[in-house]
Amino acid sequence: MEDRDTRRPGRPRKAPDEQKKKYARVSPVDRCRIIDVHRRGGDLKVLSETLGINIKTVRSIAATDRDTAKTRGGSSKKFGPDVVDALQQIVQENPSFTLEQIKRALKEEMPNIEVSTSTIDRLLDGHGYSVKLLTQRPVDRNRADVKQLRRRYAQWLQSEGTTLTRYYIDETNFNVKTTYIRRIHHLCRTG
Repeated sequence: MEDRDTRRPGRPRKAPDEQKKKYARVSPVDRCRIIDVHRRGGDLKVLSETLGINIKTVRSIAATDRDTAKTRGGSSKKFGPDVVDALQQIVQENPSFTLEQIKRALKEEMPNIEVSTSTIDRLLDGHGYSVKLLTQRPVDRNRADVKQLRRRYAQWLQSEGTTLTRYYIDETNFNVKTTYIRRIHHLCRTG
C-alpha cells in the first residue's frame, strides 16, 4: 500500500488554503536590460541569474525584441467615461425616459456615437440604474371634492353597505400537482 505523503511526479497540488500565485511581471527597466544584452550578443543565462528571472522568460523577451510588453487580454472599452457621464446626466434630467428616448437624446448630444438600447441598459445597470415601470396617477386623485366623495362612500359602506352577504371560501386544499406530467411512462428505445 502506497504512503499518502508520497506522490507521483508531476505538477504539485496546492493546499486548499494556499492562495493562487500572481504572475510576476518583468519591469520595463529589466526588459530594456535584457534586450540590450541580446542586441550586443551577451550571455542571457548569466543575466537571468543576475536579475532573478526565469531563463525561459528572458529568452522569450529577447526573441520578441520589444521594449514594452504587449497589453494583456480583456475586451477594449467601446465607450469612455464621457459617454457614461452623458448617459447619467440624461437620466438624472429625465428619469421617465425610455431606453429609446435616452438613445435619441444621446444621439443629439453626441452625433458621432452609435449606441444600441441594450448597450445603454447595460451601461446604466453597471452604474446602479435600473429600468422601472412608471405608474401614472390620475390628476384628479387628490382634489378636495374627490377626497370628500371617497370619504362619503367609505361611510356609506360601513353604515349601510351592500345588502348582499358574501362568503369567501378558502381553496388551500386544491391539488397543485394536477399539471404534473409523469415522464416515466413515456420511454423511448435507446440506440
